[in-house]
Amino acid sequence: MMHFPNIPIDVVRIKLIHFALKDSAKYWMYDLVANSVTSWNDFIRLFFRKYFPNTKIAKPRNEINQFVQLDRESF
Repeated sequence: MMHFPNIPIDVVRIKLIHFALKDSAKYWMYDLVANSVTSWNDFIRLFFRKYFPNTKIAKPRNEINQFVQLDRESF
């Protein structure tokens, strides 16, 4: 990626993110309220809240945390 003098990398990321998104994620981004995203971290927080809510990741996280080897399973 090109670097532009006197322009923060967050601004470049926000300006270019719409090229990386597609389908419902792109529509979601265009439906955001104007000026609701002021930094890259704001965008990431909103994106994860929309597409990776805690309820969606809780089950896989619990399955990983509760992983056990049964008696008859080989290592």
